[in-house]
Amino acid sequence: MATVTVTKSGPNVNVPGQTIEVSVPQHTSPPASAHSLPSAQSIALIACLSAVIAWGVVQAFKQGVTGYRKAKKKPGSPWWLSSALRAMSIIIGALAGWLLFDPMGATGVDYWGLAIGGSGGALATIIVQQIKSRIKGK
Repeated sequence: MATVTVTKSGPNVNVPGQTIEVSVPQHTSPPASAHSLPSAQSIALIACLSAVIAWGVVQAFKQGVTGYRKAKKKPGSPWWLSSALRAMSIIIGALAGWLLFDPMGATGVDYWGLAIGGSGGALATIIVQQIKSRIKGK
């Protein structure tokens, strides 16, 4: 709260010598920008969690598709299934990252969660691919 003393009078000015109390907002730091980079710890946490979430959902979906194909006695997998599962992993990772990022202090609409989560989903597909290739190589 600030105090102002009127020194001149006129049609739109109060009586000279009158004290008016004026509320002036205190300077605060600006809100976090929707485009500011989150901390490294937040990035790592969101990427790991979204990778695990994406991997789990894709594995559950993959088991369902595999079981359905076996029930229909269709050997092999269609050409598009592998690509669809990888795309699904990235999309689920992006959604998980977006949902996880907001509770961690993001303000407004922020796309960092989508980017970090999508990266986590892609990371999950790369890790699974590397593990499978190492197992097959032995």
